Amino acid sequence: MIPKLQRCKNGSWKVVWRGLLCDWELSKPVDAPIKSPRQPMRSGTWQFMSVALLNDHNKPVEICDELEAFFNVILYYAVRYFTSNLDEPQVGAFIDEYFDQFNCYDNEWRCGFRKEAVLSNGVLKTGDGTKVLFGRHMDSLLRKLLRWFHANHIVRTYQAELEQATPPAPLLPDPDEDDEDDAISASDEEGDARVESFSSLDIYYQKDITARIPTAKEYEDAAKVQTHDAFIALLDHFMNLTWPKDRDPSGDRYPMNKDHGSARIDRSTGQYSTKIKGSQSVPIIPLGLDNERTDDSDSEDDED
Repeated sequence: MIPKLQRCKNGSWKVVWRGLLCDWELSKPVDAPIKSPRQPMRSGTWQFMSVALLNDHNKPVEICDELEAFFNVILYYAVRYFTSNLDEPQVGAFIDEYFDQFNCYDNEWRCGFRKEAVLSNGVLKTGDGTKVLFGRHMDSLLRKLLRWFHANHIVRTYQAELEQATPPAPLLPDPDEDDEDDAISASDEEGDARVESFSSLDIYYQKDITARIPTAKEYEDAAKVQTHDAFIALLDHFMNLTWPKDRDPSGDRYPMNKDHGSARIDRSTGQYSTKIKGSQSVPIIPLGLDNERTDDSDSEDDED
């Protein structure tokens, strides 16, 4: 972002922010549909990437992933600099749990438990179950955005299982029905049963699906993060509200150089490390460079 001074009609000055596109040397042509990441392991910042991208490194980046990352940036700075119901240790623990933690499956780093739990449940909570609250406007903005991304998660999960489900076997003709007259002369009861079997195909098709069917409202909310329009309109609405002074007077609320007993990024080196209570940090080799599985020593087992 580039700040520029602009003179108003009344003679006063105001700061106007302009965007600047950078990293053109990493750009790729988009003439054809993209079915895989353009820059595997080079696109995105771990703390802000969407749950879907963190859990599937072969997934191409979509608009919903970019918008979810924008949501995570807003949340990150709100937790660090806004007044909230979290005390300093809780701020540090939440940032570690939500933004820095990771899990390891099949020799690949995946999304940490807290970020995935927040998206799956649609509720912004800390590891001890405390709801994260700021002021009225920020709470309303985060709650609405999280509802959209939660709905998108529900819809995408259901659609993914639907695509992988075993389709029903085709209905074969009854060998006893030799001609059309026999079929026409079938009893009304048999005909009703046959119609019912056709209307129940979706039940057979979904026999392997464990995800619940999304509601109409969830489909509606999920559609709002497939383009930029609703997101921009919502931000524009909140930008035009009169905000109270929610910024914490103490400034940065993150407790520096404190161990919260979690797998996180060492901010002094930028390297991942596993913080083990009562012991020194254990360095973790970045993704793709080690051949041995590394488990999070303080991973959480139960969902909120």
